[in-house]
Amino acid sequence: MQDKALPESHQQIGRVNYWLSKKRQGRWEDVKKEASNADFSAKGLKFQLALAALNDRSDEFFSLLPRALQAEEISKSQINEFPVFEEMREDERFHQYRKVAEEFPLTNGTEAPTSSAETVHPLEVASGTLRMKDIISQSSPETSEPFD
Repeated sequence: MQDKALPESHQQIGRVNYWLSKKRQGRWEDVKKEASNADFSAKGLKFQLALAALNDRSDEFFSLLPRALQAEEISKSQINEFPVFEEMREDERFHQYRKVAEEFPLTNGTEAPTSSAETVHPLEVASGTLRMKDIISQSSPETSEPFD
């Protein structure tokens, strides 16, 4: 985990996995202070999500999630499969994300909507940024593609 010859991203993955293993062993108190004090603000959103999940900071996690997905720093399959996100998947907001993502398409971010209505990312709805009626009035199916 402390091998400085490894790329920084691999070192961060090692730290996260180490902390997660301690948490799963019921030995979270051994590393809680270190994980709680870790500063991943200059790291990628994937690492920030992992740290928020490890520290049970669900509000922070669900605040970062839409940005991470939109920036393609993390995929839906990674959110659905990475063990570090297990507790977050049990949160009701995670189920809201899934439901909204299935019901409302989103643009791929490479083209401007052809209608005058601004296309809204469905995850903004689930995170509470927008109300459901806002996305219904603003989504434009003609210019969107399905949430993969």
